[in-house]
Amino acid sequence: KLLMNNWAENRKKEIEFSPIELKNNQLWKSRHKENPAWVHRGNSKIDSIVGNNIFVNYDYRIGLYEPFEFYNQTIQYQFDLIKEEIKTIKIFERKEMRTVANNG
Repeated sequence: KLLMNNWAENRKKEIEFSPIELKNNQLWKSRHKENPAWVHRGNSKIDSIVGNNIFVNYDYRIGLYEPFEFYNQTIQYQFDLIKEEIKTIKIFERKEMRTVANNG
């Protein structure tokens, strides 16, 4: 989550970077036809903030039934200080993650 405060106008804004929310990102949807599986929470973390650019790493799963596909992907956002909004700037190539089976 990213919490922003405008102390002068006493406003707060919270933005959650969740893999399941990628389905609502129009730039992401223009590149990927499938949605992250809602039954697999995945994870995300802010990798870095450079100026008003925010780089977020996502781990997510595609598919409700086996065989599942797991991916890691970075997305670059830019914070618009005037509108107080986050805008998607760049979708980096996703990388398939290998999973190791637990043999008990």
